[in-house]
Amino acid sequence: MAISNIDRWILQGPINIPYVPVCSKSYAHRAILLSYLTGRRTILRNFTLCDDTEVTLQALYSSYERKGDALVLDPKHRILEGRHRRIWVGESGSTLRFLIPILAQKEGITFSGTPTLLQRPLQYYEELFQKEGLLWEKREDHLLIGGPLRQSMYHVPGRLTSQYISAMLMASIPRGDWEGFSLTFSPDASRQYIAITLDVMKAFGVEYGNQKTHVKEMKQTMEYVLPEDASNRAFYEALAKMGGVKEPLPEGEYGEQKDGIFRQWIEEEKDQYNLRDTIDLAPVMACYFASIGKRVRLTGIENLIYKESNRLEEIGRVLRAFGRGVSIYEDSLVVTGGRIARPKPIQLHLTDHRMVHGSLLLAQNHGKPVILTGVSSLKKSHRELYDILQRRNHGISIR
Repeated sequence: MAISNIDRWILQGPINIPYVPVCSKSYAHRAILLSYLTGRRTILRNFTLCDDTEVTLQALYSSYERKGDALVLDPKHRILEGRHRRIWVGESGSTLRFLIPILAQKEGITFSGTPTLLQRPLQYYEELFQKEGLLWEKREDHLLIGGPLRQSMYHVPGRLTSQYISAMLMASIPRGDWEGFSLTFSPDASRQYIAITLDVMKAFGVEYGNQKTHVKEMKQTMEYVLPEDASNRAFYEALAKMGGVKEPLPEGEYGEQKDGIFRQWIEEEKDQYNLRDTIDLAPVMACYFASIGKRVRLTGIENLIYKESNRLEEIGRVLRAFGRGVSIYEDSLVVTGGRIARPKPIQLHLTDHRMVHGSLLLAQNHGKPVILTGVSSLKKSHRELYDILQRRNHGISIR
């Protein structure tokens, strides 16, 4: 497999980088969608662009404006219903799952993306569309759907992913003469993401109660400050503990994100952590504790199999590549701890942005050269860090 120069890092020793925060991808995604659905001019402050939010913007708006750290969205630039559309969503499973019920229209929409995108679970939507007799044609390289959804009431089970619940909550918002639909849902393992959705909806004047969404009258221009991404912040917290961040980290604001507890957790260094509401912390936690040689058990992580990759398997693959012991179970993993007597040079291909974070932590004190390919996957959520490591030579040789 040919690897481009921009997709490979050769780590010759520990890194030491500046702290550059990014906005929460989860909050930014939902704020962009709420701006589109409510038709309000929106100013999102503390906005940083990543691959996922970029494809969502391109799907919903013909143009948008950047002013410093702000993203300005004008309702006149919304791409509204019309003739058959083709939408590229890249590697963003969240974009795909959010847009399917929101954009479904009788003229039909085709979604396409990277080769692995349509391998990710869409069972809830497939069953829903087929039950209503709506168009659903899934192929290796695209998904063709036709709508709109017609039922007055829907139920979303929470056993798979909270993104279905968040998407249907936003899709139920009344628009124009359409009164929306009623919605019930079951508790989900990833409750923080439902809380984030409801938090952003409320900020945009949309509230969910008695199984319905209701839109309040608000001023026409909506200004909203996005919190910092707590999952990416966890990487910096771990790296700082290992001496890899140049300056002390400031306090963070995370909104409804539960991942902000990471700083407390790594100070405690307990033997077991339940990640049921903080599942995105699993890669950083597993790799950090492995890198310092501590045995730890992470539970409540069964939904990791529904991420960009089967992230549970990927954590195990990366840890083993670095010579670290790990045991994986259906809903948990155990990092067995201990030190490596004779570390070896490593070459490792990555496809998941969270595993780039994890690999950087493992390489920090590995003691031998580490070659990472597929590192451009980091741009999915953390373009700023990717750019820093590309431009600067902090113990990293870029070829």
